[in-house]
Amino acid sequence: MNLKAKLKQMKSHLEEVEHVIDTESHRRDDDKQDEIQESFKQLGFHPFYFEGETAYRKKIVYPFSDGERDLFQQLHLMTEYWGESMGSHPLSTSGRSPEELLFFDTETTGLSHGAGNRIFLIGYARVRREGMEVTQHLLKDPGHETAFLTGFLDELNRSDYIVSYNGKSFDWPQVKSRHALLQAMLPSLPETGHIDLLHAARRLWKDELPSCRLAVVEEEKLGITRVDDVPGRMAPILYQEYLFDQHPHALKGIIEHNDQDVRTLVRLYLEITERYLGGHRPMTWKEHLGAAKWAEQVSQYELAELHYTKTIQSEDVSAEVYYHHGQLMKKLKRYDEAKHCLLKATHAKSEVSLKASLELAKLFEHQLKEPCKALQLILGYEEVDQEHLFRKHEIQKRIGRLEKKCRGFH
Repeated sequence: MNLKAKLKQMKSHLEEVEHVIDTESHRRDDDKQDEIQESFKQLGFHPFYFEGETAYRKKIVYPFSDGERDLFQQLHLMTEYWGESMGSHPLSTSGRSPEELLFFDTETTGLSHGAGNRIFLIGYARVRREGMEVTQHLLKDPGHETAFLTGFLDELNRSDYIVSYNGKSFDWPQVKSRHALLQAMLPSLPETGHIDLLHAARRLWKDELPSCRLAVVEEEKLGITRVDDVPGRMAPILYQEYLFDQHPHALKGIIEHNDQDVRTLVRLYLEITERYLGGHRPMTWKEHLGAAKWAEQVSQYELAELHYTKTIQSEDVSAEVYYHHGQLMKKLKRYDEAKHCLLKATHAKSEVSLKASLELAKLFEHQLKEPCKALQLILGYEEVDQEHLFRKHEIQKRIGRLEKKCRGFH
């Protein structure tokens, strides 16, 4: 056999070997994918296919427990209330039904807004009549992001209203960022309303709790204690571990954490809304004060007065409470009540009492037409304002004007 024939025979043999190796490699890959798919199935996830990519999706309905049986009805009453009044309030559902509220959370590969940061788990709860439905979408790996986001967008309705915890600042901008990057291959992203409960929690509890992290609020205000919970900060590490080992069970803890987060948001929304609306739940004076200031800011003056009144009725009343209540009474032109509250606020030795003195002086001068009492307050104020909280020349100008008015009274 000549050299040319030998080379031809060798080439044919090598092609046969390569074919066997390639077939064996594909078989092993298929076996591995079947193994991964079976592991995800054990976690409750099923594959979702799109344009040659694979993502995983899980849907589970938690029947209401005995203590939760009126939860749907409570949510229905809340959405009815917001549909009838204060449509622009940050807690308002703008006329949506309970089923259209999407209690939403994500887990990501990092805790920043960097371009390399990806969402790998999207979870949301919907409240149905029969129970709480939780859906989760999981990114198989970064090369399958189109299928992952398509699976989520297929279930997102234009009428849905998102309820999150820090979602306005973090979770939803991440969704929008990834969608913008892949939008040519994805369904459109609906414009949705958004209620961020972190801002509401801070209104009520920033001066009462050591932190307004969801885990702290959940334990202190909802009475929920998680057992063996995997904290959210572990999410990036666990996802990297899964990508490296290809063992889906590495994600079990963070999947359960996300599931608990979205179910907690349902109860937290009801808790915050009921406290804000002055329901029958016991509240601390700091909660009443936070709710009162918030209600006043959005011009719900009747509700603000309700909370200020309840705050004053508590045992531990600060000058700040009287100051803010007095300012509201002044705004409502109930000047005698404003005077009473501001006088109470001046008795403490604090920055608030100084502010109250100045506001009371303005009240005496402009509304009650008693410039001499206003002058007396301002002179006392100038004497104790060592930190110069207000511009000295403005105080001097006010004193000069009041002295002229007082001379005209004698």
